[in-house]
Amino acid sequence: GDQSRELLRKLGTYGVSNKSWMARKASVEILISISPTGLLCAKAVTDVWKREKKQAVKDSIEKFFEHYKHDLSVSSNGALTCDVDLLDCTEENLEGYWTSDIDM
Repeated sequence: GDQSRELLRKLGTYGVSNKSWMARKASVEILISISPTGLLCAKAVTDVWKREKKQAVKDSIEKFFEHYKHDLSVSSNGALTCDVDLLDCTEENLEGYWTSDIDM
C-alpha cells in the first residue's frame, strides 16, 4: 500500500544515497531481498552506481542489476529502461553521498 511505498521511497532516498558506504551497500542488498518490490528503487540505485567508488557497494549494485535483469536494463551511459513505474527517490535538499568528500 501507500505506507510501504513511502518506506521504500525513504530507503531509496536516505539509504541508497547515504554518506556511509556500509549503509549504501546494506540498502541495495535489502532492495534485492524484498524482490520484486525493491525494483521500484532502481532509479536511485542507478544514480548512485554512476558515482560509486567503493568496490563493495559496486558489487552489491551489480547483484541488484543481475537480480532484476529481466525487468530493467541499464545502458553503458547509465540510461535506465524499466517495465514498471519507478519511485522518485530524490530529495531536494538531501545531503546525499555525492555531496560529501568524506569516505566513511
